Amino acid sequence: MRNGYAQTAVAPYSVRPLPGAPVAVPVARDVLDDPKATARQWTLADAVEHAKSDPWAGLLPSRGRSLGPARRRLRALER
Repeated sequence: MRNGYAQTAVAPYSVRPLPGAPVAVPVARDVLDDPKATARQWTLADAVEHAKSDPWAGLLPSRGRSLGPARRRLRALER
């Protein structure tokens, strides 16, 4: 949903072209509430360690869902 002028999205674990080489990392919700957290908090030096954790663990159900029912509904709508 980033279709407007000058709106961008940054891929996880990409290095930003700024002094100190900050890295875009996915963060857990509790980090968002931390007033000390900044966009330049993670750098090349510590992004690898951060990547070993899963900030979204437990957010989604552990089992995948079949796309079969959704595909059948979509085909029915196309007719």
